[in-house]
Parts: sequence; C-alpha cells; structure tokens
Amino acid sequence: MKHMLSALLVLAGAQAQALSCVRPDPIRAYDRAATAEAEYLILRGRFEYDPEQAAQDRTGGGFPLPPPIAAQFIGMSLTTAGFTNPIQGQVNIMPVCAGSFCGDVQPGVELIAFARRENTVYVVEADPCSAWIFPPDPVTEAALTACLRGEPCVPAP
Repeated sequence: MKHMLSALLVLAGAQAQALSCVRPDPIRAYDRAATAEAEYLILRGRFEYDPEQAAQDRTGGGFPLPPPIAAQFIGMSLTTAGFTNPIQGQVNIMPVCAGSFCGDVQPGVELIAFARRENTVYVVEADPCSAWIFPPDPVTEAALTACLRGEPCVPAP
C-alpha cells in the first residue's frame, strides 16, 4: 500500500508542473527584434480569422507544433511618429507550445504584436508566455516609438 501511495504521489507531482514565464516586456521584445537577423514589423490592431476553422486545422497534426493560422491583420504599423502607418493583409499566427501550454491569439482583440518577415509573409509567434504579443496602452506605444527613434529604450525591471 505504501509503494502504491508513493507512486501515485510521484505521478501527481509530474502532472502538476506549471509553466514559468519571465514577465512579458515589449521593450525586451523590441531589443530582441532589433538585434535579430530577421526583419520585424511592429503592429497594433487585430487579427481576424475563423476560430472554428483554425481548431479543425489543428486536429490530427498538433505535434510537435500546431499548424499556423492564416489571419487577416487590420491595424497600424509603428513609425517614428507612433502607430501611424495603416496596414492590412495576411499575417500567419504561429502557435508555439511549451509542453501542454500553447500560445494563442484571439480574433478581433486589439493588441501589439511583433511580426517576423519570412520570405513574402509575416509571422507572429504566439507562445504561451506572450513574448511577442502585448496589450496596447499609451505607455507601451510611447516607449516603442521612442525605441524606434533611437531614444533611450529600457526594459521594465
């Protein structure tokens, strides 16, 4: 009986693992994008796609990663004057998983996202720790604009 109880406790501990993330910071994301070899576009707006179709596309193929979601982005891209450049077009959302935790982007929700250019398509990585996607707010928008202008660009502590 003791051995059975020990085995159950070990199994329960293995299943109770939680995801541990560094606090998401758009300035840290800006620094990573600025030093990356790939080209990034910083977007503020919303993604539109059919969540039911995206769920159907995921069935049967979700290992090691779910397939990308082809979404329409509607919003603005960042310029040295702020989010002032209107932009609309296809952006692929690439869900990234860490164990059983996968990132996601809800359609129709206003956000700030870093889109990496891959050939002729832009891709937004949706990881479970939100390293590339952030809620919009005036402080974040002003900080990202300052970074793009070459002004001091300091991540949150």
